[in-house]
Amino acid sequence: MHKRGWQSALAVLGLILTALAVTPATANAAPRPLPATSSGSLIQSTFGKRGNFEYVTADNTGVGLLHWWRDNDAPGNPWRGPEHVLKSLTGVQRPISIIQNRQNGNLEGIAPVGRAPHTELRHFYRDKNGWHVGVTLPGATSMYGNGALIQSASGNFEVVAASFGHGLMHWWRNNHAAGNPWSAPTFIQPSGKQDFSGVALIQSGNFGGNLDVVATTRNGRVIGADLAHFYRDGHGWHGPTMLTKSGFVRIGTPALVQSTFGKRGNFEVAAPYVGGGVGIWYRNNDASGYPWSPGNLRDNTVEFGNGTTYQNISMIQSHGWNGPGNFDVIAQQPNGARGEYWRDNASSKLPWHQSTAP
Repeated sequence: MHKRGWQSALAVLGLILTALAVTPATANAAPRPLPATSSGSLIQSTFGKRGNFEYVTADNTGVGLLHWWRDNDAPGNPWRGPEHVLKSLTGVQRPISIIQNRQNGNLEGIAPVGRAPHTELRHFYRDKNGWHVGVTLPGATSMYGNGALIQSASGNFEVVAASFGHGLMHWWRNNHAAGNPWSAPTFIQPSGKQDFSGVALIQSGNFGGNLDVVATTRNGRVIGADLAHFYRDGHGWHGPTMLTKSGFVRIGTPALVQSTFGKRGNFEVAAPYVGGGVGIWYRNNDASGYPWSPGNLRDNTVEFGNGTTYQNISMIQSHGWNGPGNFDVIAQQPNGARGEYWRDNASSKLPWHQSTAP
């Protein structure tokens, strides 16, 4: 598999400088919020000494949101919750995307609201006064799947989502302007070429701060899907580069992180399989051409969760323990049930383990 190493300081220099200048308002927070490492339903926040995990999903009734947090300072790292919040928000779909705002320490998120093909993307947030429903993103009225949310090095929010009839779309929120206005959407991949569903988004280091997207695309298939990679540099959006071409990925939401493996920090993707379980792919960012490979060097081979049908995957590389930082995953089934897994990145064999999910 790939060689372990620490990501170059240049990969995160801009993000760290931004974070160092910010002190969150929450009393039990660590000195500064860390940059979000993925756009999923799971993050590691600054709450607690080690940084607790935070997980948000939709209630099965579609009324409001459910919030859990994992106490990473307590023996056994127990999950607390759920807290049922924003009950005035109805028709909420899965999955939810959350981050911790580096400017003020708030939890911020994007929720799909309403039944397809009339699903909107709604912003929400939690500050020191509680949970609040924000605005609907402009033009986000006919969406398919999640809205992938991150905070970029500039401090602005970035969202990418799939739309019925319009392919992949991108929004950004100007967090330096009065009222924090959201932009109109721009089109990454126009309609008529590929049919997308779930989306994962990061801002990568060591590549000039590009936005990188991995999206699930049915590509004309009735059953099964593939994974497509896009990126935005100073010249616009580029892609797709296909990670898979065999249709064995399940229609759902993948996870994407930039890890500490390799000198430049490899990209790591987790996605559900049609036949059950979850697969892993990585991009070698030190090799010529940046090739994508399955985690065990064989496509359609389950890495973990064998025998369980999952739909939405969230993954982070955690910190606060010895070693390079484990991969922590929460995988969600179509009925909302969840499985929690982690990969021991300090072990030469990189084994996956299952733990108690929220």
